[in-house]
Amino acid sequence: MRLAILGLGGLALLGACGPATPPPTPNLPPWVAVTPGLEPIVRSWVEAYRDQVGLPPFDLAVMPLEAGQDKLRRGQVALLFAAAEPPEGWFATSVGKERIAVVVNPDNPGRGFSLRDLERLFSGEAVSWADVQGRETPVQIYVPFAGDDLRAAFAEETMRGRPITPNARLFLTPAKGAALVAEDKAGLGILPQSALTGDVRSVRVAGALPEDSGGAYPYQLEIVGMAPSEPTGGVRDFLGWLQAYLQD
Repeated sequence: MRLAILGLGGLALLGACGPATPPPTPNLPPWVAVTPGLEPIVRSWVEAYRDQVGLPPFDLAVMPLEAGQDKLRRGQVALLFAAAEPPEGWFATSVGKERIAVVVNPDNPGRGFSLRDLERLFSGEAVSWADVQGRETPVQIYVPFAGDDLRAAFAEETMRGRPITPNARLFLTPAKGAALVAEDKAGLGILPQSALTGDVRSVRVAGALPEDSGGAYPYQLEIVGMAPSEPTGGVRDFLGWLQAYLQD
């Protein structure tokens, strides 16, 4: 009985003190988004900022172009890096370049393709390497999911309105795409240049490699930082640092 009375007394005392004041909510850093194909190069910029300046003033999220623009409109993201035109009236600034590499398995003897070759291969009109060059073996196409801005840029430059073959295998991230082509001797895919690894080999397109200087290579993308209005605070400071960093 003593224990029960003491317990009730303790509860009464706690009740008299009132509810505990909740701790203040910390100010969380804003989110900056990047489309999947540009994640490797934007990640390298964030790491360079960390090395030169310190902890980035935002968290980085990877999401498709349409989802990123939707979250910008809702105020859930402060900035989006993409290789696409922003909606009319939005803030937009060019921040860098990326190239799309056409890649094959290292065992593939092919060294280069014309744009017409790539149109035939990626549309499914040509289904064997012998249809364009090389051995009488099948071709397996690897591309990002529909809606990816790198895939859209490649299609605009190459496909002349034709769809990508429905037999293409899809990947979400450049790292996964590189791994798939590396494992498939019949593989032919597209990757951002910044995601190239020693496990795949880029080929010439219209006589040029993605690493060649100048304007001969056909797949050159402009990376844009976009938002409904100009970012403020740390995100704006990062953009200023980035533009100076890329000019060095």
